[in-house]
Amino acid sequence: MEEKQSAAKSKSQVFKIILNGSFGKFGDRYSKLLYDPEMLVHTTLTGQLSLLMLIETLEQNGFGVLSANTDGIAVYFKVKHYVELQRLINRWQKRTSLILEETRYKAIYNESVNSYIAVKKDGTLKCKGHFVTGSLS
Repeated sequence: MEEKQSAAKSKSQVFKIILNGSFGKFGDRYSKLLYDPEMLVHTTLTGQLSLLMLIETLEQNGFGVLSANTDGIAVYFKVKHYVELQRLINRWQKRTSLILEETRYKAIYNESVNSYIAVKKDGTLKCKGHFVTGSLS
């Protein structure tokens, strides 16, 4: 997380690959060191249930959750309600010991939760799924 916040974006990407790869190996029966299907299920369910808890809290407090995935949510809110949103998120982070990242978008155009174009505040695009060009898939 520290690397991601710093200027060392490439180092952050390396750590992300290591972490995601290690998690993936929990479900790889050929991984002698990391194979642990119980840990895979535990990690996945804990993350999903924790996010559902946050979604429920946000919805109950008038925030619109646009989409949710196994590792994140997109929330629609008016700028004047940002402080209240942060208060709810901080309370959830304290309760779960999980830390969320924030990316602000001007717009999101989605086909599905895993296939979308998001326009960031600075005008750059984040593309997933069918909207990615030049990927290995």
